[in-house]
Amino acid sequence: MQEGGDLPQGSNQPWGGQGSLSCCGTWYHGAISRTDAENLLRLCKECSYLVRNSQTSKHDYSLSLK
Repeated sequence: MQEGGDLPQGSNQPWGGQGSLSCCGTWYHGAISRTDAENLLRLCKECSYLVRNSQTSKHDYSLSLK
């Protein structure tokens, strides 16, 4: 994480691993809605995920899984 708790936009290797961990190529999607996250994950294979900003708690994140 960068200072202030912000995750890098477009990061696809959060722990230094090889390749993307989600089908979309990026795991952090910022301020998207739950519905948008669900729609993105419908296009992905099982075990895909994304992280987005929480809509209800300003300084938190939400993890969406398929």
